[in-house]
Amino acid sequence: GPPPPSECGECELECGRPRPERCKHKCPWPCHFEPCPPCFEDVQVWCYCGQSLLTYACCEVLSWPDVEGEGLENPFRRCPMICHSSYSGCPHMCPAKCHFGPCPPCARQNVTVRCRCGKLKQQRPCPEVWVNGKQVVLDCIDDCKTAEAPTVAAEDEEVASTLMPSDVPPAPADIRERRKEKQKKRDQEMEEHRQREEAARRRQILARRARLATICGGVMLLIVLSAYVVGWLRQRSLERQQEALRELVRERHGRGKK
Repeated sequence: GPPPPSECGECELECGRPRPERCKHKCPWPCHFEPCPPCFEDVQVWCYCGQSLLTYACCEVLSWPDVEGEGLENPFRRCPMICHSSYSGCPHMCPAKCHFGPCPPCARQNVTVRCRCGKLKQQRPCPEVWVNGKQVVLDCIDDCKTAEAPTVAAEDEEVASTLMPSDVPPAPADIRERRKEKQKKRDQEMEEHRQREEAARRRQILARRARLATICGGVMLLIVLSAYVVGWLRQRSLERQQEALRELVRERHGRGKK
């Protein structure tokens, strides 16, 4: 089998020094005296909304403070996408950007609420229309309570999109097709936006990684030069000591002859 890693600093085996906590990669250098370089291996981290897989250098991830354990947001784990998480109490989705923690309450204002017969309609904020997961129904006349649910007209397409499927009858085929086309176009625009944002983020990561590599390369060069200078000074000191010892031996040898 392969020889075990070493940390003597003089051989050509793999570096055997322990890696930083949470780093699962090997040191890229063979056995060496200097401190190990930062780990630049790619590490993928999911964003908060779960729609984007972000890529960072391992040393960047290791440098993040543990703010999430304190209930704070890590800005490096946010992506530019809209959250789009479904609310449990209404049919709408979270309009905020990728965020940490629970979604903010639904703030949609112009939500249509109507009576049973469909003659009375009002626009109210979502929290007043959807209460405990159920849609509020207005009262207009006594006969309204026994009337059947109204048919969804083409002009009420936007209104119908805010109703639960169990609250209204199926929409006409042409409306359903328009909804599908609209949703398909929205999904396509979201995907294109996500790809553009991911490409821009990737360019930023590569630029930041290049800057880190330049800085770390300069630091490691200084460390290597310092080690070389220290070794050279030690060698010179050893040579001077050996020369002084030889002079002392020659002097004693000359005195012995006399």
